[in-house]
Amino acid sequence: MQKYVNVASKWAMPLDYSFEEDGDEKGAAENRCDFKFIEPKRGGATGYLAKYVSKNIDGKDLDKGIYGEDPIVAAQRVEAWASCWGIGGVLNKGF
Repeated sequence: MQKYVNVASKWAMPLDYSFEEDGDEKGAAENRCDFKFIEPKRGGATGYLAKYVSKNIDGKDLDKGIYGEDPIVAAQRVEAWASCWGIGGVLNKGF
């Protein structure tokens, strides 16, 4: 039997964290935090995370990205963005 989970309470901490700095800038509400529900038909959380991390390393050995994009170009964009802002491409905050 699946336990009831209060989704809003699970999202509160990462949402608060994502708006601590410049949370009122244009586009922040739409782009800072993107939660995904796992669809068992498409695979589990581990597979999603592995694909996401590998895409952000160099995109090598992936046919296409999660949204159909070229994974090598996507990885280059992530690297350029992270370099520009001094931020890691994948950050684990312990959630």
